[in-house]
Amino acid sequence: GVYQELKNTKVLKILRRVKRKKIEEKKEKKELSAEKILKNINEFEKFNNYRKDILEKFDLIHCNSQIAKEVYDKYINNEKIVVPITLSDIKDNRNLREKKENEKIKIGYIGSKDLYKGLNFLLESIRILSKKNNNYELYLYGDDFSDLSFENELNCYKKGRYLRENLKDIMDELDLLIVPSIWKETFGFITLESLSYGVPVMVSKFVGSKEIIKKIDSSCIFNLDNIELYKKLEFFIENKEYRKKLIEKFKNTKINFEIENHVKEIVKVYEDMSNS
Repeated sequence: GVYQELKNTKVLKILRRVKRKKIEEKKEKKELSAEKILKNINEFEKFNNYRKDILEKFDLIHCNSQIAKEVYDKYINNEKIVVPITLSDIKDNRNLREKKENEKIKIGYIGSKDLYKGLNFLLESIRILSKKNNNYELYLYGDDFSDLSFENELNCYKKGRYLRENLKDIMDELDLLIVPSIWKETFGFITLESLSYGVPVMVSKFVGSKEIIKKIDSSCIFNLDNIELYKKLEFFIENKEYRKKLIEKFKNTKINFEIENHVKEIVKVYEDMSNS
């Protein structure tokens, strides 16, 4: 009949072969998955030991933050020194910043959607805030956020990726930047860039550059606790006097942004090593 004729056509024979091949491949993948996982673990362990062996041969390890040093201390006994880093194009632009009195406080997040960056953590804190105080706007920069959806009451605006030459304009609009990393981040340049424009920054305890923030005002460091961050945000929004003092601290605290100073510090490290 028709079915028998269709069944034996060249096209259907090819389709059946493709289907069988896919079924066999799936079966093979399942059988090999446990073996592959074990192999990957062994390979990663070998690679990790290889890196550890190399690091243990160094006389001194330069760590760009206290967090980085703490991680290295867990696995390597070498001598270590902490010297914060910078970028050649970060300059002290704090005298260029002018505080604008807006109807709503503008909070910024500059980073990717990657889990470790903590955007979801920040949004959960903002959800709590939105129920208590709505006198803010949250601006997201640094990634394509088009696939994220928010409740209207979050006052959240997806600004997306930006060009470096637009960074000053972005910073001039913000009253506060949040760096909510939920994994240990060895430094965090966006903190330094925000500081260079005099924008107050609140960072999680896992951000390496928190040491700089700590010198300015330790109230700007938060634990991974949504209630704690919400309370800090609410206090910043509601307390004008606190905001004013914080802005003054971030504008006036001495910070070495220039790459030349960093080079001098690193050269001194080498000189001290050669003299010891």
